[in-house]
Amino acid sequence: MFESLISEVMELTNSELDERIRVSELELRRLEAERAGLVAVAEHRRLHEDDEHRSINAYLRATLNCSGSEASRLRSVARMVDTVDGVGDAWLAGRIGGSQVARFVRLHGNRRIRDELPAAAPLLVEQAEDFSHPEFLVCVERFVSQADQD
Repeated sequence: MFESLISEVMELTNSELDERIRVSELELRRLEAERAGLVAVAEHRRLHEDDEHRSINAYLRATLNCSGSEASRLRSVARMVDTVDGVGDAWLAGRIGGSQVARFVRLHGNRRIRDELPAAAPLLVEQAEDFSHPEFLVCVERFVSQADQD
């Protein structure tokens, strides 16, 4: 099956291949954002208890056949998009990608700045959409240095 995909792709012109890469990236972003929303709702509903799992992580490990670290990552992403306004919408629309989302997850996981994140989120989301990834990281570091005075 994969070989047939490769054969098909080999027949594309460079511009067609470029377009296909871009379209697949947008679809991947949409699907990942959707999954984060689904996991957030599943956690709110305590869906893991229906399947007699002890935690949402155990549910994800069993349901998705993934590692414990991947289940934790998925849970962290879901919690972040559930609580940080704008990130999920920008991701779902394809305006930001997984690298920017991962940085928001790290910010959300930092207890010393988590309370400051909701106020800064609209600007940070805008910067994630408009700037290159390295430029966005500079903005994030500025925010962290301002929010975490330690």
